[in-house]
Amino acid sequence: MDKWRDSMTRTLTEKRLTELLKYSEADICDFKDRIYHIEDEGSKISFLKDILSMANTIRYESAYIIIGVRQKDGHNDFFDVDPNIDENNFISFIKGSVGPEYPEFTYYTLKYKKHNIGVFEIGISKCGPFISKKSYGDKVKAGLVYYRYGSVNSEADEAKVQEITRWMNAGKNDNFKLVSKQLELENQEKFNYILLIGEDYQFSKQQLELISNMKWSMIVDFTRNTVDNGLYSFFHNERISRHPITTEITRIPKFYEGKTLFWYLAPNSDKPGTNNIDTRAWGKNYFSNVNSCISQVVSSLEKKVIFVSMYTGECKNASVDNLVLANSQTPLFHKHVDISRGQEFNINDETEYVEIQCLCDDVCEAFAHNRNVSLGEDDYCLLQNEQFSVNSPTWIHEEMEPLYVNIEKMDEFHLDTKLSYFQGREIQWNELNPCIAADRKKYKELIDRVSDTLKRNSSHSDLIKIDYEAGAGVTTVMRMLAWFFHDSVPVVILKQYSKEGTRERLRSLSNDVKRHRILLVIDIHDFDIQLVNELMRNLDVDNTPVTILFSRRHMGGGVDNYLEEQLKGNEISAFESIYIKQIDNLNISEKEKENRKATINNIQNANSNIITPFVYALCTFEDSFIKLSDYVRDHLGNITDSQKKIVTFISSIHYYTGMEVPMVMVQKIITKEKETTLERILSKKQCSLLIISDEGVRTLHHSVSGELLKQMCSYGMNNEKAWKNKLAATFMLVIDELELFKNNEKAMRILKALFLNQQPSNDSIDGVEQKHFSYAVEDLPTDIAKKNILTVLCNKFEKNPYVYSNLARYYYYIEEDEDSALEYIQKALDITEDYTFYHLKGIALAKKMRNYIKENASEINEDYQAFVRKIHDVLEEVEVAYDKSVELNVGNIAAFTSKMNYLFSIIRDVQRYICPNITVAQMIKSEKYSWCNDYIAKVHETIENIQTIDLYMNMNHEEIILNYENQLLSLEGNLSEAINGWNNLLTKEDVYYPTIRRNLLHGYYQQSNKDWTALETSKHEYVRKLIMDNIQEQPDNASNIVQWFDFVRNFENDLNKTIDYFQQYVDRPDIEYYYRAMLAFFAYGMENGDKTYIRRGIEFSNKCEELAREKPNRRVLLDVYNSKEKNLKKIEKFKKYLSKSSDYNSALALVPKVKGRIASIDKPEVGWINIEGLDIKIKFNPSYNLERIYRQTKDEGARVEFVLGFRAEGVYAFSVSDVE
Repeated sequence: MDKWRDSMTRTLTEKRLTELLKYSEADICDFKDRIYHIEDEGSKISFLKDILSMANTIRYESAYIIIGVRQKDGHNDFFDVDPNIDENNFISFIKGSVGPEYPEFTYYTLKYKKHNIGVFEIGISKCGPFISKKSYGDKVKAGLVYYRYGSVNSEADEAKVQEITRWMNAGKNDNFKLVSKQLELENQEKFNYILLIGEDYQFSKQQLELISNMKWSMIVDFTRNTVDNGLYSFFHNERISRHPITTEITRIPKFYEGKTLFWYLAPNSDKPGTNNIDTRAWGKNYFSNVNSCISQVVSSLEKKVIFVSMYTGECKNASVDNLVLANSQTPLFHKHVDISRGQEFNINDETEYVEIQCLCDDVCEAFAHNRNVSLGEDDYCLLQNEQFSVNSPTWIHEEMEPLYVNIEKMDEFHLDTKLSYFQGREIQWNELNPCIAADRKKYKELIDRVSDTLKRNSSHSDLIKIDYEAGAGVTTVMRMLAWFFHDSVPVVILKQYSKEGTRERLRSLSNDVKRHRILLVIDIHDFDIQLVNELMRNLDVDNTPVTILFSRRHMGGGVDNYLEEQLKGNEISAFESIYIKQIDNLNISEKEKENRKATINNIQNANSNIITPFVYALCTFEDSFIKLSDYVRDHLGNITDSQKKIVTFISSIHYYTGMEVPMVMVQKIITKEKETTLERILSKKQCSLLIISDEGVRTLHHSVSGELLKQMCSYGMNNEKAWKNKLAATFMLVIDELELFKNNEKAMRILKALFLNQQPSNDSIDGVEQKHFSYAVEDLPTDIAKKNILTVLCNKFEKNPYVYSNLARYYYYIEEDEDSALEYIQKALDITEDYTFYHLKGIALAKKMRNYIKENASEINEDYQAFVRKIHDVLEEVEVAYDKSVELNVGNIAAFTSKMNYLFSIIRDVQRYICPNITVAQMIKSEKYSWCNDYIAKVHETIENIQTIDLYMNMNHEEIILNYENQLLSLEGNLSEAINGWNNLLTKEDVYYPTIRRNLLHGYYQQSNKDWTALETSKHEYVRKLIMDNIQEQPDNASNIVQWFDFVRNFENDLNKTIDYFQQYVDRPDIEYYYRAMLAFFAYGMENGDKTYIRRGIEFSNKCEELAREKPNRRVLLDVYNSKEKNLKKIEKFKKYLSKSSDYNSALALVPKVKGRIASIDKPEVGWINIEGLDIKIKFNPSYNLERIYRQTKDEGARVEFVLGFRAEGVYAFSVSDVE
């Protein structure tokens, strides 16, 4: 009996019990609220039947009878059991009652969440089936085989007995170990797995659960009804975000290695009850989409991939093999393991294709022995005091890491590594309470700055940018800041980014935390400011209040909020203290400890340039560290060519990007050098310069990567300072290796960060950064070296648009060859539209035209009309480029300033080179140069566009606008004389009148101090006529009607004419047009009590809502309806009331109210009010006023009054209150 007990391994852990409690795996687990009593007949019989049934159930791990748990309606109640129960009574009873063989089991207690739980664990025996020697009434019959079917103990028929017998006999071999070896399951953390599974296997529920929850990156599921009762329904890995994919899904989400599971539902047939497989139809319906999805997954991986097919038959041969073959050429392809059903076990083992014939039991047992299901936490909560629960945490965790309550205790967010923080590992959350790192001065400054922004009561996003020097420890500072604030505000670390995915996740988190402002920490090496601006615009559109703390690598300093590597002042003593404590913990002699402490204390007396965090670490953990160059040289030793190649590849990438090199890329070099592992090809000392993991490799520190790169490049040279002369050859090596992974997302991120991302600059010229290239390209010592590298990139990565844009930038800035720049920027645009491409195209076109004027004055004077046509054509191209740049990135106002610079420059260049004898002011008034007025009008138009962007997009460019308005005034000269000149041009024939009229209108607007009500009364009719003439000449130009409305709204008449104008056809109406049309039709309809016109106003309101969706300020109140005024003056600007009030609500209280009744309340934040007497519904927020919330059913029909207001997204009812 003792021998039996000793042979049983107790396998139930607290983690596994949590899983069983969550998913009630009834065929291998049963829950009892109390222990069996052998002296009680009924209890004794129940125990016997339960043990027999569990022992005879086909399974791949121990079965359990858990004592002290009652499950009801998804809830678990716990009852403590007596820890002193003797298992010998149970064992003796089973031995006496079962024969000839008896099952192996044991009883023990387990501590679970403060409760004592009893456990009967039934092992897997090979000598059954097990039967009772005698009958116990009808409950247990002698000689019958009982087994577990779901949650019921059932009697086995003859077929089932044979199946159980085969399973027990199979347990006598080790076939599962051979299957496990081929699948490399013991090292599964080093691989990704893609499963292709058909329905020719008949799996039990336990088998389905085992297969479903293995470590798959993607499953292509050919089975029917999988969602309802098949493989799909058994998935419950709580740390993997599963995304079901079908052909109906138009946008496949981004895949994240180790966090995402794509489950492609691709059934063989949609016809229920049929086994017929139409291979051709499946290929037509699914193959292309499934293959594209597999390719997306593979391109997102950093570890190698093993394809596993569990499928036989015709469809498998035609489809599965083709899917694997289509993806077998990627460098991440490791092997294809093809598992088919067979009674005789057989393995055909080739290098990349393994064919296994076996029972499904063999496969499932292999899976069971390498089970890797991960459970999440019971609660993912933010803020200790609020306890905000996070919905869909696995989806959130794909891209971000929220700082949950007790995150320091969560295994899910703990990095499992032997390295300590002081040896280069990222600081962990459990090391921040208390903090083991030394404080930097910048950390304390940032606490104050972040605190100030978090206090703001606004739905708009804020940005705090930290520029840092590589090696300064910015990640530690960022994580310290995150930890400092996580108790007071929701804090989220961004780990990955996708435009829509990140936006949606932050919107979801914002709802979870009841719209508390979120602190979003972004510390990603290749994340640039363009992406930050894109994210902020999207957050503002969604009204998601977020403060972004963003770190950006910046060499050279000279910027605000800069974290430098060099330690100063109190930082030095803080680092001394921290690292001396570390020396005390080292396993070295006391004498060596004293020597290292002395070295640490002497660092402060060294050259200030070497007083850095890394030097303190080296002096602590390395013996006899003197200086970095000697340290690196000693560790490199006599380096071979193969070693040099690997070290150069890793160090160049890490030095210039800070990024880790995926192990699969390093492995490719190792294989070419006919070795197997990094540790075999490099010496132990060389490896100590690196941080190596299953995922990738980087150097110990930025300083080490820099020194390695210098020594590798200068290897064999007499003058080490000339190391950059060999940099181009080094980059060629890197490019060749990256080319092998051109379809891999991580490799292309490295390529972009290394060669294609412009380094940040403090200054800008014409909206484009002065530093034209990446740090790596800028480091190349000659222009020809830069050109050669950029040209090679174009040749090798022909589908990457950014290689062409960089070469275009080279031609424009370095060689000043606009034609070549335009050729290559067009190649980039042929691949994708990027706002920076269009901006560069506009600049190149502009410079080309300016050079033409400068160099061809004689030719221009000879055929002046041809020149006018030429500048007109070029202006169209330049405008398209700049306008498209702003369309793609509304925040790129620099494109508009570049456009205005071009407009001004052309006028000035023509004056300087073509007609130097007259002034610009004289040109503007001249019929010959009347085209200048087109340019001036376009400057006015561009300024208005910037003002519109400011209005809707929560931006402020007042200084830019003022600058260009002053330039206009300077260009035009005396305003009165300019107005006289424009009026004179209206009498000429060879001019374009609409442009002249627009300039006149701007001139009169300036004369009235930008307030039409201040215009001299004598000029009212003339201004009206100017606008009306433009409408008559350009009836389809929407901006003319907008200009009309903005003028006449200041006066009581003209409402009828305004309505007529808005009823005529216009070309390409925008939100500015629709918004004013809405105001006009509401003014007319409300004035005349005409529902037809108000409904037309509603139509325009709907258009506004559609166009305003991506505008952050779409809900800002702009105009209100005043029933006491007449005609268009009924619509008043809300800022008029704001100027008279101390706050927003007081201003609303001044606006005359409209009466109505609540028509319906759809949900707490959406309701509709009928305007009294008009049966017109206006939207409102029933929950806006917390002191008077209008509720569904209860308040529908209530009489109310409200301010009829107008926002960019349409009409809305504000300040709703009850009518007394």
